[in-house]
Amino acid sequence: MAYGDVWILGAGASAEVGAPTIANFRQAAEELVPKLEPDELEVFDSVLGFWKTHGAGLNIEQFFGYVDSPALVKATHLFSIHQQQVGNLRRRTNYLIAKVITEKLGNQISDLHRKFVEHHVKRGGETITFNWDINLDRAFVHEEIGADYSLPNSSPWGKPNWPPHSLLKLHGSLNWKFCRNQTCNFVEPLDEKEVATDWFLEKSDLVCTKCGRSDTTEVLMIPPVLTKLVDESSMMTAVWRRAFEVLKDAERVFIIGYSFPETDLQSKILIGRGLVEATKLRGTSSAKLSWSVGAPREHVERGEELRHLREGPKPGESHPLIDYIIARCPGNAEDVLRRCKEVLDALLTQDPEDWPPDEAWPSRLPAWFVAKSAPEMTKDEADRFFETWRSLPNEERMGRLREDDAHGRWSVLGTVHWFRPEERSWWWWDGVAVDKNTVRVTVEVEGSPYASGALCWILRAAGADSAETEI
Repeated sequence: MAYGDVWILGAGASAEVGAPTIANFRQAAEELVPKLEPDELEVFDSVLGFWKTHGAGLNIEQFFGYVDSPALVKATHLFSIHQQQVGNLRRRTNYLIAKVITEKLGNQISDLHRKFVEHHVKRGGETITFNWDINLDRAFVHEEIGADYSLPNSSPWGKPNWPPHSLLKLHGSLNWKFCRNQTCNFVEPLDEKEVATDWFLEKSDLVCTKCGRSDTTEVLMIPPVLTKLVDESSMMTAVWRRAFEVLKDAERVFIIGYSFPETDLQSKILIGRGLVEATKLRGTSSAKLSWSVGAPREHVERGEELRHLREGPKPGESHPLIDYIIARCPGNAEDVLRRCKEVLDALLTQDPEDWPPDEAWPSRLPAWFVAKSAPEMTKDEADRFFETWRSLPNEERMGRLREDDAHGRWSVLGTVHWFRPEERSWWWWDGVAVDKNTVRVTVEVEGSPYASGALCWILRAAGADSAETEI
């Protein structure tokens, strides 16, 4: 269940789908040089040359912070550089960053981000990110969820059928623009025809929809330095305030691919203070390398999963990244575990290359499980359900999801769906009856979030009163 979960995403969260990391960003930029058009090449050469000459030891975040400070650039032995040249350098650096990110990630919606939205965001979670890319934003749109950026006087991004969910981008975004007009100071998403890289190359203008000016409007990208909440980025205060509120209300916090750079003191304070005041907090988890969701495993590993299901792990066998599911039982923990394994054995012995048709499943699963499961919806029933679902306010949707996670019955096909090879996001590692009232299942995961609902339902169908992740 994702309600009450907060996910904090850094560069490492996008690296797994091709985005450059902080450490290898300059290398990624240099690798693009042979593919650039003449006007792009001139920009890259000027920025990379300056970087090599005056900031060779800086990573991309540090270098961006450097060129974003005109006074610092002029003060560090560069007395001949003019203010306009510093401004051009900053704009060109922004272009280099935007070009590298967009080229590496492309315009496709990654399966990882789509499943993150499906399994986490749709179930009530909140997302805080330090990334400029818009891969996650696109996944929101693909899944018909509005991205609520918490920008003042701005509507959610996208065309949602679901209510909007928070996507709090603390360093700005490649699809945000900011009007510097002192009587305006307006931040908003780009419109459908505006492209950040074109603006950086001065091929097109960005127009502020509040005051109508283009000469004062620019893409809003902020380096992770102490000045991020002053000057033009003061409009970001509303976003940061919302992030603090989200952290205060969190029940679980997951930090993925964010390394708390030394220059980013404000972020450390924000997260630290938010967690201190989070009275409902039950746990935190951090990972630097992976947050994969539902990545299919090689079929040969199915035999290993069956071995774990039937025999348990070997003595001394080192475990991968794992999580725990706790089933609360009314004195029948051994029976719950046995019946759960009976269902899983039937599911995992099916050939992934020759997946059974829908009509075959009732005869392949234990009769008691089929009897416990909810009846399948007809097409008309499904259409009516989703029509009603889309009309519900967000709070009521989240309440129904929580109720379904805790007490709802799943249909046979609704359960089987999550055991298709392409949908797997967890694998059985071990299961024990801790005492007569508790079953503890250990699952191997490649990261979080992962779709645990089907396993929790099987445990409840097997006789448990409830089942949920341990944290």
